[in-house]
Amino acid sequence: EVKQVIDWTYLKTGENLLGFAQMIEGHSKRSFSGSTDIIEAVYFSSQLLASAPFRSYRKIIDLTSDGKQNVANRRVLGAEGPGDMSRIDESLGVLRDRLVANDIVIN
Repeated sequence: EVKQVIDWTYLKTGENLLGFAQMIEGHSKRSFSGSTDIIEAVYFSSQLLASAPFRSYRKIIDLTSDGKQNVANRRVLGAEGPGDMSRIDESLGVLRDRLVANDIVIN
């Protein structure tokens, strides 16, 4: 499951930064089942950027993962379920290329 745990926050002052850091510390790292869905994380992040309430000169998705794509992503394979995992790398590349073409940086 991919979700936003902290709402968009405008960081301008030291007080803003401290409050943001405290919000981050307040969220414990969940234990995951071993599944890694990088495609969904990148797609979800791009949707968050598209709905951001602030104007930004740079749009960056900074993704950290502990593994490679190991989930048959429904955006790639359709809602019907698992399928051919060989399409995963190609689809991640297509998504990445689309976002880069729209001036979104992926770290």
